[in-house]
Amino acid sequence: MTGRMCVVTGAGRDLGQAIAGAVASEGAEVVLHYNRSKGGAAKLSRRIHRGGGKAHLLSADLRSESSCRWLIRTSARLLGRIDILINSAGLFERTDVSSLTERQFDRLLALNLKAPVFCAIEAAKVMTRRGGVGGRCVGARSGGGRIVNISSLGAFQAWPAYLAYCASKAALVSATRSLARATAPIVMVNSVAPGLIDLPEGMSESERDRLVSAIPAGRIGTYDDVIDAVLYFCTAEYVTGQVLLVDGGASLR
Repeated sequence: MTGRMCVVTGAGRDLGQAIAGAVASEGAEVVLHYNRSKGGAAKLSRRIHRGGGKAHLLSADLRSESSCRWLIRTSARLLGRIDILINSAGLFERTDVSSLTERQFDRLLALNLKAPVFCAIEAAKVMTRRGGVGGRCVGARSGGGRIVNISSLGAFQAWPAYLAYCASKAALVSATRSLARATAPIVMVNSVAPGLIDLPEGMSESERDRLVSAIPAGRIGTYDDVIDAVLYFCTAEYVTGQVLLVDGGASLR
């Protein structure tokens, strides 16, 4: 990925921060987007610069189309172009069926679906203006664009306590496929759907053991497991409109 220009949303904390650090380590110049996690994004930026890489900080609340458009256009000006967009920003929030409010529902849909969709649409415009090679689907090394959306195992399972979250992530998988068709052959759009990566704080050992026992791989996933899948989609030459479950086989239940 040396020389690639990349935008990572939600790069100030957790998985997004880990993904942004990984693509920078692979040689990409990165725009680190954050909303409230300025400290985490700034810390990562300093680390990237110390390692000889290049990173830029941009803050935006992506719940509106105008903010998504601003982020992508500003990133394109900073980087000169955009080769890769990784939509990692999102919200994981308990929304039990019995107590779900319209405000909760709208907030989750705005961050987990509307934001990545409008960022992808704007990024695809930037990537398409650069064009392909003779109308062919071109690879990352030869000039095509890559968009990777972060979905979830919850898109494929029924989690009653997380209704809005699961609905938003399932819709993102569908949007990924539509975006892939709409932006071909210049841009390849795919989705990574992590399973259980982090355990909630305060979880008992017995509860942890119960969760692990349901995963055929026999362990909780790591950020590195997800990063491997993201990096694959960032460089794959002939894959678009796909979702890769990184769940240790949990979806086999």
